[in-house]
Amino acid sequence: MGYGGAGSRIYEASEDDVDFIDAPLGAEPGECAFRIRGASMAPFSEGGLIVARPVGDMTQVLYRLAVVTLEDDRRFFKRVLPSSLPGRYTLARLDGETEVRDVRVKAAALFKVYVEPN
Repeated sequence: MGYGGAGSRIYEASEDDVDFIDAPLGAEPGECAFRIRGASMAPFSEGGLIVARPVGDMTQVLYRLAVVTLEDDRRFFKRVLPSSLPGRYTLARLDGETEVRDVRVKAAALFKVYVEPN
C-alpha cells in the first residue's frame, strides 16, 4: 500500500506505486503492507515491511502501533495517543517522544507483523 514514515514524512502512494507481495508468516486476509521509510523507530529498520489490519474505529489503535494516514495525506508508522482536542490524535515514537501533535486521522491500520528488510 506504499510507505509508512518512521522518521520520514511519507505521503500516500499513487496507484502506480502500489504493489503486491507474498503474505509473510502471520498475515491474514484483508491486511495490507507498508514499507518503512526513516529510522527513528528502533527496532524497526528502514526498508522493513509492516503488515497491518485496517480499522474503522480509532479506539482499536489507541496506545498501540499503527500506520495512520492524516487528512493532508501524510502517512506515519507511530504509536497513537489521544489528544486534548476532540477528534484529534498525537503520534509518538516507541521511546515516548512525541512527533506529531493534535492531528486528524483519515485512516488507520493496526500493526500486526514486522518483516526485516532483505
